[in-house]
Amino acid sequence: MSSQSSSMMEEYLSTMINEAIASKYPFVLETPLSHPDYWRYLDRFEKHGYQLQLNYLCLDSVLHCEQRVKQRVREGGHAVDARTIKGVYEQNLKFINDYWDTFNVICLYDGMAKPTLLVKLEDKKVVMADKNALKKRWLKKGLTEIAKLILEDGIDKD
Repeated sequence: MSSQSSSMMEEYLSTMINEAIASKYPFVLETPLSHPDYWRYLDRFEKHGYQLQLNYLCLDSVLHCEQRVKQRVREGGHAVDARTIKGVYEQNLKFINDYWDTFNVICLYDGMAKPTLLVKLEDKKVVMADKNALKKRWLKKGLTEIAKLILEDGIDKD
């Protein structure tokens, strides 16, 4: 994406966010959280009293992400190089692990087949954790703070 296109997109997004906040409308933002700059959007909503909910769909590995991107390209979507995929995968987990308490609600989904809810947190407490949640390496090793909560609060809460 060119610098000009990126600036135009940024300006458009900023306008949409401003309108939503001014009107107190709900707002959905789909973005990787792999770079600190993305978090400034969340900060704006939080500053204006919005409830922040994270719906995170994760695959089991970088390799699975690469395969998913290849499938997307076959279907007409845009390509992403392997290095970027790896960086986004790892940084998403890092930033979510470091800043999970920013969110009022977190829903973690297994994206390997049909998306399946593995864990739901509300107000920093586990309200639902599937018995298979901690079998997911990305959750156990990548989201260690949430994994600790699951272990403390218990598995199979429905």
